[in-house]
Amino acid sequence: VFDLGADAQYAADRAPGQDLFAPGAPITATATGGTGVDAFELSVAAPADLQIQAPAGLGASADRDEDYEVRWAAGDADQVLVTIFPTAPFSVDPVAGNWIFCASDDTGTVTVPAAALSQLPSGPLGQSTLVVLTRFVVAEAAIGPDSAVLTVTTTAGAPLTVQN
Repeated sequence: VFDLGADAQYAADRAPGQDLFAPGAPITATATGGTGVDAFELSVAAPADLQIQAPAGLGASADRDEDYEVRWAAGDADQVLVTIFPTAPFSVDPVAGNWIFCASDDTGTVTVPAAALSQLPSGPLGQSTLVVLTRFVVAEAAIGPDSAVLTVTTTAGAPLTVQN
């Protein structure tokens, strides 16, 4: 859980973007080497798009006193990071309060403990949140005493109201 703080600001860019790569496309990073850096080449297959199953659509809710199961179509990525953060009502703009981070293998499910949900802000009608899943694949190569890392991600999100 991460406390964003009352003075922090974040402006979400909700403009639809173009995908940088297709699922399964080869992504490669190379360097010819130079002073203090050996040559390297890293390559991974881009992760599959995320298809969130729960929370499912507007109106999805969870009880802050019960564990909540986030579900997605399982894939073959290295891991999935689940992030839950409080938002303004009917918005994806974050508000001050704790954020929840849960890392999982790409099995299609992660359980968010009630103890973490209870750390989110509360209000008379519950707390609006955004559940964001980030699927990532990683390649690493040793280059002398150091290493090079290539991380490729894809992300999807869904709203969830956490009830008091």
